[in-house]
Amino acid sequence: MELTNIQSKSAYSNKDSSEKNRGIKLYSKVELYDYEMEENLELVIVPQKESDIINGKISVESDLGKNLLGQQEGDIIEIDNGVGKSEKIYKYKIVSWE
Repeated sequence: MELTNIQSKSAYSNKDSSEKNRGIKLYSKVELYDYEMEENLELVIVPQKESDIINGKISVESDLGKNLLGQQEGDIIEIDNGVGKSEKIYKYKIVSWE
């Protein structure tokens, strides 16, 4: 899957703002379950200038990075690639983070 092309339309979380402050943040190491690939991914949320998709470092400014911020273990996020007829929803579950 190519993380660079993902554009977000929605993310699901019922956390209040005080709880979100304790969730995933910059430099968090995140393990996600990718429902399409049926495998776990390990990522680190980094500033734009440090992003390196090949090495699992995704920008905090990317759609996936933005949607992960504030999330907690067990949360599920869905990200839409927003590409017309070939529109695709990527679904991830946050397995763990530190």
